[in-house]
Amino acid sequence: DVPLGSFPTNDLGLYTSVAATSLAACPAGLACQPTNDFQPTACPPTFVSRLDQANCTACGPGTAANHDVCSNCPYGTFAAAAVASLDGCQAVSVGNYAYHPYEGNPALMFYVSDGATEERACPMRYACQGGGREPELCDLNYNVSADGGSCLECDAGYIGTLDNTTCQPCPFPQILTSSWRCKPLPTGHYPVGSEDTYVSVGASGSKPCPLARSCLASNNYQPILCSLTELSSEGSSTCTPCNPGQWAETTFPRCRLCSIGKYTNIPVESQSQCKTVDPGYYATSGESSADPSFRVAFDSEGATAQEPCPEGFACAGDQSTPLRCNYPRRPNALKTECEFCP
Repeated sequence: DVPLGSFPTNDLGLYTSVAATSLAACPAGLACQPTNDFQPTACPPTFVSRLDQANCTACGPGTAANHDVCSNCPYGTFAAAAVASLDGCQAVSVGNYAYHPYEGNPALMFYVSDGATEERACPMRYACQGGGREPELCDLNYNVSADGGSCLECDAGYIGTLDNTTCQPCPFPQILTSSWRCKPLPTGHYPVGSEDTYVSVGASGSKPCPLARSCLASNNYQPILCSLTELSSEGSSTCTPCNPGQWAETTFPRCRLCSIGKYTNIPVESQSQCKTVDPGYYATSGESSADPSFRVAFDSEGATAQEPCPEGFACAGDQSTPLRCNYPRRPNALKTECEFCP
């Protein structure tokens, strides 16, 4: 009997089905089956056999028949079904990666492996160069090229969308941090771009609202110069008007009081616009005094009005309280001082 894995030969060492003189090992890549009288027969294109092996063995997905072994398709290629040679393994295209299941757990995968069984589309937020390259995770300030093969950096102040199809700014008025996250605009700040100047789209930072300017939501947080009678400090979002009796000092932003002997009933733009109290009048803040004859005299800075000197009083036209002229004195014609009665 001819043992499996062998075939009968004649004196020349060739196969024979009659008058065999010896036996030879079935060659690699051939099958020597009893049903075919042990005659060596080539394996089908995607099958292999080893020396002394009677039957051909089918190769599996991701492999190529290579004479006596099933060889894995090389890195960067794949085969959905067994192929007759390594040349039959297909290259992984740009935008895809080679998939190879772990044995016993097809849910897990090798991104880069020989013996890949298929190519799969690149995962979200990844770029795949194809071939044997592992998918590259794109940073948050990148999006993926149209062919899916590379990460493209977004412009300053922009981040990639979740599906990586484009770049977008943070929702206004949020700003983009150095860790590529959107955060609220700090109170009292305005948004700036890569040039460190105000932007309404694509903010990558913020700066405190400048002196004498407002940064309001109604103006898209753009710094707007306060009016000449309004002031604000650095980092303040709103302009605050000065009060009556005050003038606005813009070189060192604050509301200054009109000096002694001057007044204004509305806030004014400069000290020179504070009015001088006229002779025969006195400065007041408008409050009533204990003496019903006159209002409280304002003998300090910040007076808001002047009042005519009441009967029987003299007013020097400065910060002084009206002076009552007692007999034998009386106010002079201008009511600026007391004089002796004639």
